[in-house]
Amino acid sequence: MLKLFKIMSFTIIFLISMLTFNNITYAESIQDIILNGDKFVNSRNDSKTKIFDTEKQKEGVSELYYITLGVGIFVAIVIGIALGIQFIIAGAEGKAKIKETLIPYIVGCIVVFGGFGIWSITRKVTQYAFPQQTIQETTSETQK
Repeated sequence: MLKLFKIMSFTIIFLISMLTFNNITYAESIQDIILNGDKFVNSRNDSKTKIFDTEKQKEGVSELYYITLGVGIFVAIVIGIALGIQFIIAGAEGKAKIKETLIPYIVGCIVVFGGFGIWSITRKVTQYAFPQQTIQETTSETQK
């Protein structure tokens, strides 16, 4: 009886919650999506202006890189200091437990800073391999 009561109360609560939330969508039809895409492409051909500013993209990526690198360094230092203090204060059993948590800490630091290193190297290699071209040059080459 109690199991039946739980199932029925759960079902009633579920149905009430489903009926009270309105589902509002802002989706467009396929024709609207295609028309808006055509307008976007035609506006590029008509105005001859840059749609994407590569300098702003470079600034945004560099800011993101340095912000996340700074946060990663800060977190690594704070956790390293906390583990160091615990290691100094702890007894023999505590030191063994801290040594166990030190391995994931070192692996995490290698993953985080290795990821930043790979990101930096990839960015520098792609900048060297593909020098910046203006959009005018690339569109004139594709139209030929």
